[in-house]
Amino acid sequence: MEGYQTMQKYFWDVDPAKLDHEKDDVFIISRILEHGDITAVRWLFQIYPPHSIQRALTTKRNFSRQSAQFWQQYFGLQKRNIPCLQKSSQKMPVRLWPR
Repeated sequence: MEGYQTMQKYFWDVDPAKLDHEKDDVFIISRILEHGDITAVRWLFQIYPPHSIQRALTTKRNFSRQSAQFWQQYFGLQKRNIPCLQKSSQKMPVRLWPR
């Protein structure tokens, strides 16, 4: 991944040198949007066009609510198009044992 030296801290669980900026685009974009500082976000916007960044926002569920709302407003996207801003079926009570 080009420029990975400065982005290395955001990819603590993978070897950033092995990331392919085209093949791993959604992973890279979502990680920087969620954890990146202003330098990382500027780098991201130099590497990826806005439609690629928006695609990551509309396909990944692992954004925090705060981060998702910020980027949703930034790009002017509808909340209904951001998966992590939707009510989750996981929030419904689950019984471990039948009654």
